[in-house]
Amino acid sequence: MEISRHAVPTRNWWIRHGMKTSGWFAVMAVIGLTVLTGAYSYYSQSVPSDSFGCSSPQGYLTIVSDASGYNDSINQPLPWPVITVQRGSVVNLFVCNNDGSSAHGFAIDHYLVSGAAIAPGRNFRVSFVADQAGNFTIYCNIFCPVHKFMVGRLVVSP
Repeated sequence: MEISRHAVPTRNWWIRHGMKTSGWFAVMAVIGLTVLTGAYSYYSQSVPSDSFGCSSPQGYLTIVSDASGYNDSINQPLPWPVITVQRGSVVNLFVCNNDGSSAHGFAIDHYLVSGAAIAPGRNFRVSFVADQAGNFTIYCNIFCPVHKFMVGRLVVSP
């Protein structure tokens, strides 16, 4: 079987087909920019942090996620933390990811089912009305190194 010399692109293939080196570079730049924009959109739900600090806004309950889980849950009996509120109250949560290398997730059954992916060094705020009484699981909705320890509970009292 003979292979045509035109079947395999040569070093100057793009020039022979009307694309100069600058055009090829522009195409690659657009592809790279598209990938970076997609990555930024994925994490755009998070609010910038104070470079791995955790400055909770007034009126918010703070949950710290890091290599020890939620608020050191790796060293606590699960579920941890346990948050108790009255039905009808406004719940303001501020979740900061103080982990320097891993993204962590945050979700609450019934109240934040879609969850949020929080990049290293970023924060996430969520507010909702606790309209249904019961026990609701707080959990990490993305796989991470301490995933199995990131389970808490929201208790809404009648």
